[in-house]
Amino acid sequence: MNVLTINANARPTPDEPIPNLAETHGLKCLRSATAYNLSLMAEDRRALTETAHAICASLTPADPKVIALEIEALALHYPGITRTQLESRIVVRNWVEDLEGWPADVIAEACRQWRNSSERFFPTPGQLKAKAQDILDHRRALGRRAVEFLQIIEGDA
Repeated sequence: MNVLTINANARPTPDEPIPNLAETHGLKCLRSATAYNLSLMAEDRRALTETAHAICASLTPADPKVIALEIEALALHYPGITRTQLESRIVVRNWVEDLEGWPADVIAEACRQWRNSSERFFPTPGQLKAKAQDILDHRRALGRRAVEFLQIIEGDA
């Protein structure tokens, strides 16, 4: 079961950075339990463990080819600059380097937000990252919490 498949109706937001986990029992447990008072039923522990693993997986950095495709697709919406093939490769390589470590769905959401903004020109990497930084920050915070709980749960097993 792949709970992280992002579809057109489930986009990450600052309030819900992993929309396909929203309202799941595991996420509710993760958000309500504390590391100091982790008295969970077996079902809760199972749900929390699955959710924690899914959150950690959602932080997997995008493949460089996926980053390049997202940026190239975004560029199609804006007036282009004539570049040689070598120059284009350098630009794409720089974008891949600048977005290294970002999950693919968060990059896609940043691109979607940029396309739907009032901006008339192609963004810089920093401008694009600013569009989804809150999503990534929230997801990383959930990831840290998930790892903390996994260490406790797996230590108790």
